[in-house]
Amino acid sequence: MCVENNISRIGARHLAEAINSNCQLRTLNLSHNNISHIGTRHLAEAISNNNCQLRTLYLIASNISDFGARYLADAINNNSQLRSLDLSENNISEIGVQHLAKAINNKNCQLRTLNLWNNDISDIGALHLADAINNNNCQLHTLYLSENNISDIGAQHLAKAINNNNCQLHTLYLSHNNISDIGAQHLAKAINNNNCQLHTLNLSHNNISDIGAQHLAEAIHNNNYQLRTLNLTTNQHITNAGKQKARKLLSDSRPQQFQLKTKTKLFEPLAIQNNCEVTGSVTITTRKAKLLRAARPFEPDRNEENKPMNMFIENKGSQTFYKRTNNIERSDASSFKFTAIEILPKLYVNSWRFEEKFFWQFLTSVSCVNETDAIYKAKSIFKVEQRTQD
Repeated sequence: MCVENNISRIGARHLAEAINSNCQLRTLNLSHNNISHIGTRHLAEAISNNNCQLRTLYLIASNISDFGARYLADAINNNSQLRSLDLSENNISEIGVQHLAKAINNKNCQLRTLNLWNNDISDIGALHLADAINNNNCQLHTLYLSENNISDIGAQHLAKAINNNNCQLHTLYLSHNNISDIGAQHLAKAINNNNCQLHTLNLSHNNISDIGAQHLAEAIHNNNYQLRTLNLTTNQHITNAGKQKARKLLSDSRPQQFQLKTKTKLFEPLAIQNNCEVTGSVTITTRKAKLLRAARPFEPDRNEENKPMNMFIENKGSQTFYKRTNNIERSDASSFKFTAIEILPKLYVNSWRFEEKFFWQFLTSVSCVNETDAIYKAKSIFKVEQRTQD
């Protein structure tokens, strides 16, 4: 792992040379470095080599442009063993996505997870990806497209793709986009079809109202028994009445299997579950907080219960509170995953403003590689200063 180490294209070239030399490395994290498209070219040449054993590559916030995306796409096309690629928080547009889409459409591509969170792929990029996952050569299972300026048009393209029996996608993240009730209706029609294999659909932080929520709930109620989680968190146009209606519709048909996440008011619990563990939202009512508990990563494949942790707040005497939060979904099963409740105490926070939108952005969209990357992202989103704990 080489997170935030000021590694440039020169360092990337040296690493690429090492990977080419019968290296047994399986996971490489170069996130938050200035790799650029030149450094990406060196890495791409390495992973396209038959000697390369790399399965997972993280290049989060690494100053990668469409040129870099093209180099990686060419590598994926050339018998690469790569299974997971994280390109979130870069400068990739629909042009770079077009190259990646052609790559995952190739029979040589082994990619299962692609993370493009916080780029600028737009509806055109969504169309390219939809065409790719619509092909029976595509083996992609998980696709992160949050915060990419995707509207109802892009949602429609993706809906048509997941409606096809060739599509193997089971996790789709579309949070922080510009999807309204029209896009929600297109997606509802798709998940109403028996061909749809989606297990998780994240539409949080969009422009969906009660109408769109109703379409989605009815689709799940009527036909879809694959979908397990629908996230509609912080769609401000979903009212309490709309939420209750969706809750009733889903609880009547699937009392023990389905998880609907909504949030219409600040500090309101976000999860609606039946006979399941209740997930809630962390709320902080003071501007001065000192979070003392250390973070503890855990293996995602372990089935032990992840118990909530106490957090202590200094505000005219210590108060103890905790609420459970969502697990931040990881891009592959071999990696760590964290809950926000475990990450946040790692920060020594003094006189900061805990804004709701930043917290939900962190919960629903951030893909964290490990503890270090999680803390870095929390720090950058909340704009707080991390200090060493005693």
